[in-house]
Amino acid sequence: MKEKIIEIKNLSKNFGDIKAVQNLSFSVEKGELFAFLGLNRAGKSTTISIMCGQLSKDVDTVVISGADLDHEIDRIHSELGVVFQTSVLDKQLTVKNNLITRAALYGITGEKLNVRISELTEMFDLGSFMKRPVGKLSGGQKRRVDVARALLHEPTILILDKPTTGLEPKTRRHLWNVLDDIKKKRMMTVFLTTHYMDETTDVDHVRILDNGKIAAEGIPIELKNRYTGGFHNALRRR
Repeated sequence: MKEKIIEIKNLSKNFGDIKAVQNLSFSVEKGELFAFLGLNRAGKSTTISIMCGQLSKDVDTVVISGADLDHEIDRIHSELGVVFQTSVLDKQLTVKNNLITRAALYGITGEKLNVRISELTEMFDLGSFMKRPVGKLSGGQKRRVDVARALLHEPTILILDKPTTGLEPKTRRHLWNVLDDIKKKRMMTVFLTTHYMDETTDVDHVRILDNGKIAAEGIPIELKNRYTGGFHNALRRR
């Protein structure tokens, strides 16, 4: 039996009268590529924000890499690499200085830092704009730096919140190819959220969210066969 690296039980979150997440329970196995699929306001980003400790939770149990969110948030932070939908890069700093600043938070300095930046530069093809201010990069370039930044400390879990929104097809393919390679070589767990069914083709397990609840779940081919008109049908047939 594979190790469960993420376990969520009875997760709920309300914003006033709005029930963003309702009694949500799921688990993710180590080394798995897992996806939340859903429309806007389905509860995907809210769940991720709670997992990262950015939002308080109303009722639930969240365990990541054996650490309880209520008692071991620092340990959880060390296990997670997170790419939010909106970039958190400093637009005034160069790409390299953004990476150096982030690495310092994890105590990565000196030769170790140089080696890690060199690895990520090659991995994400950052060389041609490493000295350029982030504010002058294209959307695709920024996204590559966002992911590189999240991987600086070699996390065991990479969380991607709608990572390809607004990206051209070529950039999307490049990003997915790199992430697939990392996952296979390092047995890293990847947790992504997306609006697009086609981005779940190579995912191990998909859960479709609607109004903070799981509307359907399974492997991609099962869901595509079950809802031939797209994941929107999964929501209408509930």
